[in-house]
Order: sequence, then structure tokens, then C-alpha cells
Amino acid sequence: MNGMDTRGRGKARLFTPRMFLHTGREMVVEIRGSLHTGRGKIGFAAFALGILIGIHGSMAYQSQNGNQDHLLFSALWCAMGLVVLLNLQNHKLLYLLPATREEFAAAQMRKMAWTSLIILIILTAGYACIGHSAGEFLRCVAFKGIPVSISFGGYQIASAQPIKGSMVNGVRIYRLSFLVLLLNCGAAYFNLLFVVDSWNAQSLFLPILNYGICVYATVYLYRKIAYADLYYDELWHDGA
Repeated sequence: MNGMDTRGRGKARLFTPRMFLHTGREMVVEIRGSLHTGRGKIGFAAFALGILIGIHGSMAYQSQNGNQDHLLFSALWCAMGLVVLLNLQNHKLLYLLPATREEFAAAQMRKMAWTSLIILIILTAGYACIGHSAGEFLRCVAFKGIPVSISFGGYQIASAQPIKGSMVNGVRIYRLSFLVLLLNCGAAYFNLLFVVDSWNAQSLFLPILNYGICVYATVYLYRKIAYADLYYDELWHDGA
């Protein structure tokens, strides 16, 4: 029993606010390093394009039942830009660090949480610029912004490419299921595409479905990373 309690406390320490802030500082350093590469500049351009699409679309929004496609494209471009900025593609030394699989998995989930938070801020700013009432704004953020940002945050893990010039990515490293990834992104896509204009069951079906799938996908990603069967020396030989 004491051993189980120790493992439980060890897992809890991996998700403390201090560790979360530490991961944020690491991501800032990684982004600064990426900006010195051609690939990083492309990622920053994609991220900036997503911001511009969101600003232009929100300013051109006419009515509360109007088209919100610009928020979808804004979130997609920003997510793709972040993925490029946060993957230098040359992290061979990372796998030499004395970290357990669960520690590494927790670090990846904290990175996913930061990515989701950035996307949520962008979507929240987009809804604020549209000019909704306070109730409509909160409804959009709660039922669309939060689950969509969590779903898009997982894209960073699936697209990770730790070895430069290799075709090996997160999907192959962690043996991820394309079905889970498609369900996760598909639920976010349709949830963000359609406007939630009331509190009835028909309008809340997509948000509730998106919440359920994104929570399942988050747990799925953590377990896949923490209990991956692939050793990193095998990854090196596979990608060489």
C-alpha cells in the first residue's frame, strides 16, 4: 500500500503548478531557438497568419447567427504554427536524460496543456471581438473554445518529429490510433463550425460530444506515451 501511495504522490508531483510553469519556460526557450531556423520562421508565419485571419474575420462578423468559419481557420493555422515552433526536429539528446517514461509523458501533457491554453486565448479573443452579449460569449467559450483547444492541443504530440530528416513522428513513436486522432479533431471541427445559439439539447450535442472525446483522447495520449513499447535507441535506428 505504501508503494502505491508513493507512486500516486509521484504522479501528482508531475502535474503541479510549478512543473507547469517550468514547462512554459522551456517552451519559450524552444520557440526562441526555432525562430533562428528556416522551419521555425515558417511556423511563426503560419501562427501570425492564423492571428490575422481571426482578427479580420471577427471584425467583418455581421450578426450573431453569421458564419464563424474564420475562427476555425484561425485556430487551425495557429495550431499548425505552434506545432512547427515547438518541434525543432533534432532532440536526440532528450532521450539521454535520466527521465522515466511517466515523467516524459507528463512533460508532453504539460506541453499539450500550454498549447491548448494558447489556442483557447486566441479563440476567446475571437469571440470577444465578434461582439456577443456576455451570456453568448461565455456559452461560446465554455462549449466551443475550451474543448476545441484541448482537441487541437493534442496535434502537437501526434506531429512530434524528434529526429531530423526522419519520417518517424509522434503517431509511429507512440503507436497512436488514427481513429482516435480523427475522432478528436473531427469533433472539434464540427463543434467549432456550427454556432451554438441556445441551451437546448440539440445545440449542446456537439459540445458535449467534443468534451467527451477530447477527455478520452487526453487520457489515451498519456497512457500511450507512458507505456510505449518502443525504446528510444530503437527509434534512432529506425529513423537513421
